[in-house]
Amino acid sequence: MLRDPLLYIEEMSEACRRAIAYANGMTKEDIAADTKTFDAIVRCLTVIGEAAKGVPAAFRQLHLAVPWRQAAGIRDKVVRHYFGIDDDIVWDVVVNHLPRLFRQLEAILDPNARSMG
Repeated sequence: MLRDPLLYIEEMSEACRRAIAYANGMTKEDIAADTKTFDAIVRCLTVIGEAAKGVPAAFRQLHLAVPWRQAAGIRDKVVRHYFGIDDDIVWDVVVNHLPRLFRQLEAILDPNARSMG
């Protein structure tokens, strides 16, 4: 049985929200020094990537503005470099990319936006 694509979107959105909240008010150096926060953010990035990989291609085609490939790829980068995760990459993703991704995902989840096509 196929999973509803919106469930993946909800997981991605929640993981974005959490990662952004964890980083709120912190510098890159603060996050790198706080292993609990760093690990929590990396976990969120992993969830985002895993969920993005589960979104069916047909659904992705309906929402081309969402950077699906990059979202899925961050999971691979985090998992493959588990023992050497780059603080700069994590910071860049959280500060420069997740807020936009979060807004895009929330727009997909907005029932009014969905009904307007």
